[in-house]
Amino acid sequence: MKVIIPTDLSEITLSQYKRYKKVVLDNIDDQTYCCIQMVSIFCNLNIADVMKIPSVEFAEIVEHLSKVLDQDSELVRTFKINGVNYGFIPNLEQITLAEHADIDTCFGDDERLELMLSIAYRPITKKARDFYDIEPYEIIEAKSHEGILAYTKDLDKKIDAFKDTPMNIAKGFNLFFYRLNNELCKNILSSMPTILENKGLNLAEALPSDGVGINLLSDSLESIDAEFQKLEKSLFLNHSHYYHS
Repeated sequence: MKVIIPTDLSEITLSQYKRYKKVVLDNIDDQTYCCIQMVSIFCNLNIADVMKIPSVEFAEIVEHLSKVLDQDSELVRTFKINGVNYGFIPNLEQITLAEHADIDTCFGDDERLELMLSIAYRPITKKARDFYDIEPYEIIEAKSHEGILAYTKDLDKKIDAFKDTPMNIAKGFNLFFYRLNNELCKNILSSMPTILENKGLNLAEALPSDGVGINLLSDSLESIDAEFQKLEKSLFLNHSHYYHS
């Protein structure tokens, strides 16, 4: 029996990862079962065939897959899937309220990963070297609908198109957007003293004066940093316990 083992996150699809993550979260106390499912899902084997693999070889496959799943990923700006060339929003400074609000709503929700990607990546309409344009984010419904601000044409088809997105793209975007939000929050708080000064106020006057006002900004920055570090770890499962002695 020939076992084809992924060697890179780009060889694992988003749909595979979501199936696997659900198995892990539903069977958190059964590590052996999770490992069997890991090999079955990512190597495209049925359970019966997985059970035929020699135990030593099985352990090596699990360790290998664990390292692949824990690979770091950078933002991928353009890629091709199912014959369509997609591009990431070219200029984030020009991102619309609808785009930002809908991505932000989807962020951290595994069930909406495809939707989030379909908002951030859209078909390329024009390309010249490293420059490109993508389809506009056309709103046909501007109201809250299951937490989403704006709906666009053929939404279900767009979501379905991203089910087989390579995991390096999905992970790279998640981490990019996480870090972007992290920096944005910290920059807003860090610039508060300057903003207040321009308005003729100081931090002590603007914040509570019961002895904690001066420390509130510093505490807020530390709290935000801690929360974002916690979120970064929760974005994707960590498998280091499978290959660290």
